[in-house]
Amino acid sequence: MDGSWVLMALASMATNLPVVLVWVGGIIVAGLNLQTRRRGAILALCGLIGSLVLWLVMAPLSSLLPPLLIEMDLIEQLGLILGTISFLSSALSAVMWGLLIAAVFVKEPTDDDEIA
Repeated sequence: MDGSWVLMALASMATNLPVVLVWVGGIIVAGLNLQTRRRGAILALCGLIGSLVLWLVMAPLSSLLPPLLIEMDLIEQLGLILGTISFLSSALSAVMWGLLIAAVFVKEPTDDDEIA
């Protein structure tokens, strides 16, 4: 396998830059709200950072894996392997979305609430 996979990985990553910029902006906003909305900010940070890490792993992997599997003569298993990785990526992405949704609706404790 030659070095062209690096260009393919970078091109794959570049297509998602608008979403990545939103994630980075969300990380900044959540970080700024850690003092006032601690629970929501922590959940949002976990979801946004998790999404960013998942993207940093999956974008290059999706470009690198098919040529690598073909080179390893695993072309018969290509669909199964890629489908499994895609399913796992989708499941992890759903968890990240769940954290973001929970961050929106989490109830922050008030001064009247007892702290256990």
